Amino acid sequence: MSETESAPPPKRADARRSQERLLTAAAELLDREPTASVDAIAAYAGVGRTTAFRHFATRDALISATWAHMLAEVDGQLADLLLQDRDPAEALDRLIEALVALAERWPLLSRGQRPSLHDPALTTAFSGIDTLVASTLRRATDVGVLRRDLPIEVLSETLPAIVQAVFIAGLRGRSASGTVTTLLLEGAGPVVQGPRGLHR
Repeated sequence: MSETESAPPPKRADARRSQERLLTAAAELLDREPTASVDAIAAYAGVGRTTAFRHFATRDALISATWAHMLAEVDGQLADLLLQDRDPAEALDRLIEALVALAERWPLLSRGQRPSLHDPALTTAFSGIDTLVASTLRRATDVGVLRRDLPIEVLSETLPAIVQAVFIAGLRGRSASGTVTTLLLEGAGPVVQGPRGLHR
């Protein structure tokens, strides 16, 4: 059988739309109800139960596809920023703005537990994003924008944790990005007035 003959037919437009609705609904509902069933997600999406199971045979398959859907958008948006081609300080600013925007777009990304599913595609997607974040942070430490004495692994865990905290606190947009930047670069210690001006 030829490759053309063995390839599955492309999804019809209505099938693609119902799948898109399911993935979006899953991302929204799982953020509020982590144990939501496929039936609940289908109802939230306005899609029939049978249709939902036709697209995703199990709940794990739906959850895996939902995270893959979100991570594909994250990967695309971060790639579009061309962080490696920018000045380290600007790259860090752009990364923070992007992470805040993505947290607003997909709250599950910042507030949800990463799925413990054995899916090589998800593992690869997470790894690629984590590597880009670490690389951007490392470049920022190399030029002194961030402290050099803190391990990159610590900074890589700290940045998304700050984004999560700021998002949960209800900040959005520039206010959120500014707060994340302040906490990452300056910490939460008091600003005091000394003989040479403001310092920590």
